[in-house]
Amino acid sequence: MTAALVAALVLAACAVHRPYPVNWEPLPPSSGADCRRFEATYRDRDDTGRLSLVSLLFGRYTRHYREAQVTFRFLPDGRLEASVRDPGDPDRAPHVVAESANVACREGRLALSDTHSEAGAGTVSVARVTATMTLTDAWLVVHRSADEIGVAIVVPATGTTSSWMRFRRLPPE
Repeated sequence: MTAALVAALVLAACAVHRPYPVNWEPLPPSSGADCRRFEATYRDRDDTGRLSLVSLLFGRYTRHYREAQVTFRFLPDGRLEASVRDPGDPDRAPHVVAESANVACREGRLALSDTHSEAGAGTVSVARVTATMTLTDAWLVVHRSADEIGVAIVVPATGTTSSWMRFRRLPPE
């Protein structure tokens, strides 16, 4: 019993997996191998107003306004570029916040993988995050999964999570 308690304290693990929301429209079937249709502009905040698309995909806090817009485009070398602009400030040029080479098009869905690391007061962690994106008529639907490992003070921890979110697709200008 003591060995089991020590083992539990030495390596804490958790898993949180949220299913696809039943009140959302069903995801369309996979289609084609071309992901250029993801080149569009989206709201940076999800439908709850709490999550940032750029922070979610690229693991960075970016300075943006509540109504910021994110535009995806593919660069000639295949990397995905995300740029942010504030439609309320037309004098401020869009700025590129991230580029990723870890992009794959899988059966018409865009998959982006990245590794994030963070350090804070007494903690350090590394996460491998995969975001698989699907387009509906009105939304960019993101399934985010992450495997994380870290240490809080002297206690190692591991975890796996998955969740769903959606970001409004904006009409072309």
